Amino acid sequence: YMPAEEQFLESNWNLAWEGEYRANGTLNMAYEGDSMAITVDNSPLRMAWQVAGQETVTVLAGTFSQAYKLIHRTELDAVVDMSGFPIQATMIIETAEWYGAGIGLLKTEVDEASIALGGITFPVYIKGEVELVEFRSEP
Repeated sequence: YMPAEEQFLESNWNLAWEGEYRANGTLNMAYEGDSMAITVDNSPLRMAWQVAGQETVTVLAGTFSQAYKLIHRTELDAVVDMSGFPIQATMIIETAEWYGAGIGLLKTEVDEASIALGGITFPVYIKGEVELVEFRSEP
């Protein structure tokens, strides 16, 4: 998922990397009474990350003055069932993530999400965030 810490140190935390995975499952979505099923069946899942610098970030676990901000882009090929008509689609999700050295993920926010169907791109509204509540280090 991420390069080794040595690679970050060697590049002075100026690093970008990519990975490709396979995904399976179904995502059901509803909007204003309409629903659709998005199916992924051994679908390519492409992820790309870029370190965007350091910032101070505050989460429930505390304030971290030298958190590394990463921009993360995920693309997933899927089939969308539109009232019985399957349409090939690509979902794209862009997030900002903050990591603490020696700690891990501090916070994630969704910046933008969309789905491209038949040459048209539609925004997808995703609400919520993930943040660190507590960190414990065990010897």
